[in-house]
Amino acid sequence: MFQMRKPLPLLIFAFTLAGGSIISIEWAVAHMGASGVVKERMMLMKDISKSMKEIAAMMKGEVDYDSEKMSSLASIIASKGGEQITKLFPNGSLDETTEALPSIWQDWAKFKAVSGQLEITANELKAVSGDQFDAMGPFQKLAQTCGACHRTFRQKIN
Repeated sequence: MFQMRKPLPLLIFAFTLAGGSIISIEWAVAHMGASGVVKERMMLMKDISKSMKEIAAMMKGEVDYDSEKMSSLASIIASKGGEQITKLFPNGSLDETTEALPSIWQDWAKFKAVSGQLEITANELKAVSGDQFDAMGPFQKLAQTCGACHRTFRQKIN
């Protein structure tokens, strides 16, 4: 098994930026009242978060690196990026149960670009998933993409 030493602090930082703590009791309680498109997008984000946690565990050496699993997880994230995200943010879908900020609709072009970048970077990770060392750069880029969206377009509830 290939062990990474120097990038570990960077990986931990990058994953933290990516919102690694989305799946929690607070998340469940904060979103119990969600329905419709808001609930759909919360579930999509939960799926992305779950996949990112599994990817990060492999990249940090917490679990053995599995190239097939990496490819599958990257594919899951890619399938949820781009238009799959943006279609879940129609005008008027901003209510008290959402973590979405009004900046999504105020800077729709940027939101759409970041959503598209998620799909692109996840596909880049999938393309190199056969080798842990080669996957490091695309993983970091993917984590940065998640973090960029969260910093600009998401408010943490609680």
